[in-house]
Amino acid sequence: MSSAAGCPQCGALAARRWVARELRKLVNAPYFLVTFTLPAELRGCFFGPWAREAYDLFFTAAADALSERLAADKGLRAATNGFTAVLHTWNQRLEFHPHIHCLVPGAGLSAKGRFVRVKNPGFLVHLPNLQQAFRQQLYQLFKAHGWQVDPQVWGKNWGVHIQPVGSGARGVFAGSASLRSNTPFRVRRWVAVLMNHDPNHLRGSGA
Repeated sequence: MSSAAGCPQCGALAARRWVARELRKLVNAPYFLVTFTLPAELRGCFFGPWAREAYDLFFTAAADALSERLAADKGLRAATNGFTAVLHTWNQRLEFHPHIHCLVPGAGLSAKGRFVRVKNPGFLVHLPNLQQAFRQQLYQLFKAHGWQVDPQVWGKNWGVHIQPVGSGARGVFAGSASLRSNTPFRVRRWVAVLMNHDPNHLRGSGA
């Protein structure tokens, strides 16, 4: 039996509990929603016997790239940093589209252990640097595992987005709401799909 967190009708309670847990980690700083997506050429890696490992590599690449840039970019330079990451496997059109949302406080600890926070509430890290770091991290992980993909994919402009969501508790609420409720699986949409019996809507493997 699936939990309430996975039910579009009764998941509100689980969502509230999840937000409450995030609020206990509250940092007095601006928050950002960072999204990592993959080129279409790589989505085939997320099916079959290696799917679980592919998701692990995806999470590792996103987390390592984000942590690296939070520590290195001049805007923050938080050697010790943290964030919450959530995987979505579908887009709003009910198409298989794995992507990771990260709720990131614009703060952390410097290399000397001093609390640091972003000076501009609208700026976390340089986006091109984060895109390049993410692409490079996943490339190295695929290479280490001997996975062969179309080499042209590594030269593409990968979809990484950074969105300011507010400061303190307001930022946590806004970001958490996006992480938990930004899903295409609404009851009315499921009914419409099932009544139409359109197999083109039922692609991929949701989490």
